[in-house]
Amino acid sequence: MGAKRVGHFEGGLQFVETVNSWERNKYIGFDIVVVPSSIRETIFDEHILRGNHFKFLNASYTLKPLPSGQTELILSSSYELNSKINSYASYCGDQLLTDFQERLLEVIKARCDR
Repeated sequence: MGAKRVGHFEGGLQFVETVNSWERNKYIGFDIVVVPSSIRETIFDEHILRGNHFKFLNASYTLKPLPSGQTELILSSSYELNSKINSYASYCGDQLLTDFQERLLEVIKARCDR
């Protein structure tokens, strides 16, 4: 509990993830905070991340045993919106996180298959 890791992403963007819940070989949850100095000078980063319109709150990984003997890795995350167009923004936020989660799970799977 309280352990930290830094996620490094394309263009130098960084997130600090602090463990807030953990059950060995079953579940791990994180609080997520963007490192302000890593926010890139792009329209998206400046408007969304620095503009406080979109805030990552947390993420978790859950390991689910399957009847086949394999294990399913489930990634879940949540965010907060502060926008005058929350219905549209939530659609975009959901798409952004879905894309991010799918890519992250692909990377994890590729590393496990080595």
